[in-house]
This record gives sequence, C-alpha cells and structure tokens, in this order.
Amino acid sequence: MPFDIGPILRYWLEAAGDMQVTLFEDHLREGRLQISMRSGTLHIRLTGRPDGFRPQGYNSYFDYYSAQTHAVGEKASPPSQDEEKIMLLKQEFILYFTRNLALFHVCQHHRAAQDARHNLHLLGLGSHCFADPAVQLSFLRYQPEVQLMYYRALAMISLEERRVDEAIRYLRQGLLRLHQLYRLLAHQGISSPRYADWVLQKMIERLSVHPLPSASPWVERLIRQGLRREKDRYNFLFD
Repeated sequence: MPFDIGPILRYWLEAAGDMQVTLFEDHLREGRLQISMRSGTLHIRLTGRPDGFRPQGYNSYFDYYSAQTHAVGEKASPPSQDEEKIMLLKQEFILYFTRNLALFHVCQHHRAAQDARHNLHLLGLGSHCFADPAVQLSFLRYQPEVQLMYYRALAMISLEERRVDEAIRYLRQGLLRLHQLYRLLAHQGISSPRYADWVLQKMIERLSVHPLPSASPWVERLIRQGLRREKDRYNFLFD
C-alpha cells in the first residue's frame, strides 16, 4: 500500500489560516521562515530544500532522482519500485508544500510559485518512474491541490503589480487546467477533491468586485471552507 500523504496534506491546508509566519535572517545571513502555530514553532530555509538537506550533493531528491532517471535512460531499465525512494519523494513533497503555504503569508509569491512548480514536477516524476500503477496514482491524485497553489501564486504576482485582468486570466487558466486534470483522474478511477476549482472560481468572483490584499487570510479561509464542504458532501476526502 503506497504511503498516503493525504492526511498530512489536509492538516497543513486546514492549519494554513492559523499560521503566524515571520521572515528573518539567521547568523549566516541566510533567509529563513519561522512558522508559529498552536502546536509549536518551525524554522525552515527560504531557498533550496526547506530543511537545508542536500541529498548526494543535489538541491533536492527530485533533482537527484531526475538526474538518475536521465542517466539510466527510459529504455535501459524498467521503472523503479523502491519503497525508500517513494517515501523520500513524498516527504519532500510535504516539505515544499508546507513552505509553499507559508510563503503566501509573507507575500513571497514568486517563491511560492517556484515551490508549486517543484512539486508539480515531483508529482510528474513519481507518476512515471514507478512500475506499480497504485504508486503512480498516489502521486497523480495530489496534482489539483498543487495546481491551486501555483495559479494562486501567479495571480498574486499580477495583483502586486496591479494587473487585475492578468490575475483573473491566470485563475481562469488554472480552472481550465483543473478541469483537464479532473477528467484525467476520473479516467484513471481516482475520486479527486473538487474544492480546488471552487476556490479559484471564488477568487475570480471576488476580484471582479473587490481587490485582494497582497497577503490575504481570506484565501486560507476559503480553502478551509472548501475542504469542509467537500468532506460533508462526499466524505471520501477523509476516508
């Protein structure tokens, strides 16, 4: 049974609205984030892997395993089925996803978009480099949440420059991408959470009337509301 990151992912999505995030420099003048919550305080790096680890000298496990896959070549070897590799990639996904959420609180929207892109590429790698279809699908099923983070970040970048029409255009692109993903996942037999497109649609409706501030707890509240609506309506999200 593939390691299920769903409960951890949902925990951070639910907790995002309660995050108190501070951007600071450590004694080496490197940027860090302090995430304070009821359960405690977490310090993570602003660049590279959030925990600062460099696996085999690479910036991340995604970079390391991507380099391995490229070196071996798709035709030279069948897809891997390494349980440790699956675990390390999914743990890294959670690290980047947590920082992705925190970056919105300090208006680091370019970095938020970069972390979302990292996770989209990581999920793509995981869905192609393992032989077991169940493992492949365990990576594919979380793409909607990351697409939500990515297009949200792009929209906020545009709003920083007061380009509201461009922000709405990005959100609509996100909706289109999500609908494509939903069809793909449904074809694979995956019941994927549908709140992500609801959140983007609500952001579009809000921007058509009132601007969003650069750091908006309204979006976190919207995501939390979407999660709870989905749980009440379908109940598969927390199975």
